[in-house]
Amino acid sequence: MLIAEIYKFSIRLRRDTLTLLGAAAVGIALGGISLYFSPRLVLGMIAGLSFFFITFKKPEIILLSILGMTSTILATESIPSIPGFSSVKVTDLVLAFLLGLVIVRALVNPDFKVVHTPLDFPLLAFYGLALASTLLAVVSTSLEPWRAYSEISILSYYLLFFVVTNLLRNSRQLISLIQGFLLLATAVAIAMIVQFFIGESSTILSGRVETLNTQGVSQVGITRILPPGQSLILVAFITQISVLPLNRFKASTILKVLMCGIVSIALILTFSRSFWLGTGLALLLLTILFKGQDKQRFIRLGITAIVLASALYIMATLNQERQSADLVKAAIERLSTATNTNSILEDQSFRWRYPEYEHAFSQIIKHPLMGIGFGVQYRPRDMRIDSVGIFDGRAYLHNGHLWILTKSGLLGYLSFMWLSSLFIARGFTQWRRISNTLMRGCVLGFTLTYLSILIIAVVTPIFMQEFWTPAIGIMMGTNEAIFHFNSQNFPKRNVIQINAGKM
Repeated sequence: MLIAEIYKFSIRLRRDTLTLLGAAAVGIALGGISLYFSPRLVLGMIAGLSFFFITFKKPEIILLSILGMTSTILATESIPSIPGFSSVKVTDLVLAFLLGLVIVRALVNPDFKVVHTPLDFPLLAFYGLALASTLLAVVSTSLEPWRAYSEISILSYYLLFFVVTNLLRNSRQLISLIQGFLLLATAVAIAMIVQFFIGESSTILSGRVETLNTQGVSQVGITRILPPGQSLILVAFITQISVLPLNRFKASTILKVLMCGIVSIALILTFSRSFWLGTGLALLLLTILFKGQDKQRFIRLGITAIVLASALYIMATLNQERQSADLVKAAIERLSTATNTNSILEDQSFRWRYPEYEHAFSQIIKHPLMGIGFGVQYRPRDMRIDSVGIFDGRAYLHNGHLWILTKSGLLGYLSFMWLSSLFIARGFTQWRRISNTLMRGCVLGFTLTYLSILIIAVVTPIFMQEFWTPAIGIMMGTNEAIFHFNSQNFPKRNVIQINAGKM
């Protein structure tokens, strides 16, 4: 026994010694390098080596980092650019590296099998047609390459789909990605709530932080908050309410309900009527899709939420001087305008879109098949909607469908709708087949969210917003990865049988 203990101790001592020697060697090497190169370059080398290591071992962390930079509380303008190429951002290079890694591993590693999905071809067709129409515009018109690149780079985030389906090789990585997605959304929600109580006088978030204005009437003291993380907020809320009814009540359920409640408050603080209507559609469809005990749990959760909301409403209205009372009144008033068609059509923010539609349809008639190209200004300056030195929307459309149709033509738009329809159809037909409840709820939630997005995009350019396209690409890739893992006979450590309660 004593000899065995001495042997184990010697092994641990040898391992610790090798670790210390390795750390010392790395430290000496870095110290030597710093004598000849600037500290900034040395730090860059360390960051680069760390990035390569994490990419190979934990690609889900890199994906979450992209979301963190593009779709949380940071302005997209604050993402570092490459010196000398101000239009090329660090996230663009990270995306290019991830896609290149998929290609290189497929070519040089015989054990690396490329995952093929039914969404591959529609996505590549849409992206290819977008590139073709833009390249044609660069060659045949005076379109500056940097303008073309600025929009194409936003489209390129859809290609995160291939990163998810090919670099996430086991269910543990996929669950980490989903958990990270929901945690990022919760962090954004907490920041939005803090911003609401601070008010617009001191902003801690990028995006729109402004006094609420409904039909020309300002709601003093009520701050409307629309950070880049609004994308995560909508996706996370619908996903969470899709996951919760699929699990029996456990201690961990309380934390999940709390996270869902925090995100729901943030969803209210966006004061986005399109988001609210999209969420309402998702809730309505969930009442139809859930069956048996899942429906019972969903109804119980709904009743509990209604009771809590009613209690909060009564408490808020009893004290008229509190900010919470003003928030409740403002939310109800704004929601009432969302259900009134005449109010929507007469709303100033909606009427601003009419001139855009006129110019867009004119361009569609002139360039029906290939469009005018991404980055091209589709209209002249129009002082009904433009403001000199404040807003120049000659290349901007508030309608996501019209944006793609105008810029990529009928061919590009049809391929995009093919991709969208196939994603939704596969989600609705296969979600019940997923054995793991977290994965099943995730597939359903992402599918419902995207269905809502298709409708919301009629009044917002979701399909071409830099804080939305990475989330959409990851959503699509996650669903297909779940389908792939669920259909494979993986070893036990890789099969999707992880306890859904460990979320």
